[in-house]
Amino acid sequence: NYARSFNNHYITAMGIFNRNERNTSLQPVYRDEAWAARATYSYALKYLFEVNLGYTGSEQFAPANRFGFFPAYAVGWNAGEEKFIKENLTFLDKLKFRYSYGKTGYDATPERWLYESEGYSTTYPAHTYAQFGPGYILRQYMYKEGKVANINAQWEESVKHNFGVETAFFERRMAFSFDIFKEERDKILMLPGSIPGFTMVTFKPLNLGRTKNHGFEFELSYRDETEWELKYSASANFSFSENRVVFQ
Repeated sequence: NYARSFNNHYITAMGIFNRNERNTSLQPVYRDEAWAARATYSYALKYLFEVNLGYTGSEQFAPANRFGFFPAYAVGWNAGEEKFIKENLTFLDKLKFRYSYGKTGYDATPERWLYESEGYSTTYPAHTYAQFGPGYILRQYMYKEGKVANINAQWEESVKHNFGVETAFFERRMAFSFDIFKEERDKILMLPGSIPGFTMVTFKPLNLGRTKNHGFEFELSYRDETEWELKYSASANFSFSENRVVFQ
């Protein structure tokens, strides 16, 4: 960790590394690893910047696709601290604009080791016998191919955008906030639904799906105190969102 302020400059930084091994029952050990870093900068508490970097590894994917890079960025302008606003809009206690962009990853599926095939297995269904001469009975075996490996499997990715405004008026008795957001998810791991049955083949999840959603939300609140020191507040909020499957 690092944190320092000098004059009107405020800087923080942080780095994290973790590696996990989880042992459950008779299953092989689950493993994952992650590296992350964050840095923030603010000038006079008016201009705000933040960067987050993530580098995460999953056992689900082949070595070439094992690690995913997931960055995020944010900027903010605390306009209420500007001199020209303080002097001309005395009723305004807070006015802040912010925008953020981020990418996240997802690797959880019902299958393990998507890049490895399950090979072949043998079964012998009941009542499958063949007679070869007197006293000789042969049980018939069936060979079944396991799920086909997906050596190109990689992280699902979600890209998110958010823009927001925060305000406060009249000695912060009244406040208003507004956010608009958008998310696009790609490479969703799912089973293909268009494999002909006569192939007698099943697949491990492939990076096929795509979805997107967007919307907005706002909140208006008011709080005050009576001369008898009775505090009260009221708020109203509204949100709208649409989620859409682009490809399945």
